[in-house]
Amino acid sequence: MGCGQTKDDYASYRPQTIYNGQPNGVQHALETNYSPRVEVNLRDEVNRSDPNVFNNTFYQQRENAIENVSFRNAVDSWYPSSLEQLIDQIKHLSSNKNAIDKAWIIFYWISQNIDYDDNAYFRKDIPIQGAEDVFRRRKALCEGYAIFYKTIADAIGLQCGRISGYAKIHSFNPRKILKFEDTNHVWNAIQSEKHWYLVDCTQGTGYLEGKKFKQQLNTYYFLCRPEHLIYKQFPLDERWQLLSRPITMKQFLSMPVTWPHFHEYNLEVISPRSSPFAPWSKAGSYSEILIRCPADVQLSGSIRQDGQTYENSELVQYDPDKAVHQCLFAPQQVGAHTITIFAKKITDDVAHLAVRFELDVTDLKGPITFPLAYGTVYKKHPCLRYSTFHQQNCKIYTPLHGILEKHSEVTFHCRIPDAKEVNLTIDSKWLTVQGYEDNVLKRTIKVGTQDVAIWAKYGDNASYVGVLKYTVG
Repeated sequence: MGCGQTKDDYASYRPQTIYNGQPNGVQHALETNYSPRVEVNLRDEVNRSDPNVFNNTFYQQRENAIENVSFRNAVDSWYPSSLEQLIDQIKHLSSNKNAIDKAWIIFYWISQNIDYDDNAYFRKDIPIQGAEDVFRRRKALCEGYAIFYKTIADAIGLQCGRISGYAKIHSFNPRKILKFEDTNHVWNAIQSEKHWYLVDCTQGTGYLEGKKFKQQLNTYYFLCRPEHLIYKQFPLDERWQLLSRPITMKQFLSMPVTWPHFHEYNLEVISPRSSPFAPWSKAGSYSEILIRCPADVQLSGSIRQDGQTYENSELVQYDPDKAVHQCLFAPQQVGAHTITIFAKKITDDVAHLAVRFELDVTDLKGPITFPLAYGTVYKKHPCLRYSTFHQQNCKIYTPLHGILEKHSEVTFHCRIPDAKEVNLTIDSKWLTVQGYEDNVLKRTIKVGTQDVAIWAKYGDNASYVGVLKYTVG
């Protein structure tokens, strides 16, 4: 969520990063043209400036501030009638506190009291965004949030910068934006122990659902790591990237759109390498995205065209040879598509937005659908299914097409780890057990007229559980 056009604004405090012995000048990002399908390897380039900035002491101070119930209770009890009274209250509460505590108290008050001005944003009728105006209306756009935060920070003696730049806001479309014509977002930075940290009250206060603002505190945007925020926000002054090697506008626009859980879960896109577009082959039936993630994280995905999803058009499976998740997406028509990857902890029930790619299908000789993985479908995201197939890190080698030809001979080649026994049913009739060895099922069968299903037993005296189901057409 960003705001409309904002004036280029350089904060009174700037990080003085030195490169080659000289202060680094400001590169105007608009001078860089963008070729959206050029892949740039940024994995080794997106590094924070100082490895000591995010140390254990910092994380402990940040967590203590966020979890401090007395701070929240005090702030929630305030009903200031003026900006001056609010500043006095924050001064009193933050007296003798460290910079991170002070920064959090301001951030938390704003998140609970200043709504995003969705009407003004969509009407493109931007009211004055001064601190007094924001306090009086209790509404702001991103410039107003940043001005308001810096005004209070300055008043209580917290060093604070205001950063103007470019953001991949909710309406961002890499097909249409070849370069930004003007800055479209403003955020802040605060200084603690001689280090600079990024703060974005606009993002931290809530989000847009359609054209309506939904208030929801998001602490991710309080002292966010610069190597994470750079995927979404690009400062006009490159020194505010706070990276050891600033990236270019071309590189920024070559990075996919990500959400906080992409970074919080430590996901890594292996392919496509730093591109907002998923690959497509004219001779192919599906697009492949490879993502590496920790063992306690599960991935799922969806593919949409004009807001519509198609049943069984996505398959996420683990590739043990490459130690990556293979995310496959099968479009049903030519045209522009959007692919979204979701992530969740294995122990959680909620899946979160992680990363988004665009897919342009120019030629489709034969659309396919993937076999059904037996499991739970989440009501909020019907495309998300976590099943035995996913939990056991199974993989389909062949056949990937979920619709089998009637009376044809088909060889099933699947990895189904740690099962005691694997078997198939054809036309609801069980076959004799054979073809499963060393965690791999490899068996040729003759298709009947109804579904073909793969089943597995886990543990002694266990019942069969469904793994995959193929239909017959």
